[in-house]
Amino acid sequence: ESEYISVQGDGILKITPSWERFNICGTGTKVEVIDNVTGETVETYYIIIFGDVNGDSAVDSTDVSVINSEVLGLTTWSVEGTEAYNEAAVFSANVREDEFIDIADVSMLREVALYTAAIDQTTGNVN
Repeated sequence: ESEYISVQGDGILKITPSWERFNICGTGTKVEVIDNVTGETVETYYIIIFGDVNGDSAVDSTDVSVINSEVLGLTTWSVEGTEAYNEAAVFSANVREDEFIDIADVSMLREVALYTAAIDQTTGNVN
């Protein structure tokens, strides 16, 4: 992280990936700014990647499936008050930025996933 972000003063960044077992910084990753002198957390941020519902840092067909399952009522991660509720995933899933996660979000994300799957990650060219 220090290659991309600098902290002015005597501080450090503590990054807690959303998928700790894979050490991936996707949606839900917590970024804390820590004061080196006091050891206190000065500020806390969360990474949100629109469409990256599962927090693996990629927008792909898995995310489309996860959102579609929620729209169909098969999961409860978008229902406040449930144990499965995931605020970062809810924010990420609402790709149209309206009040609801619905089939329109699924359709838009499906198009994005199909398009990005056709991009060669080494050259940036569309296959």
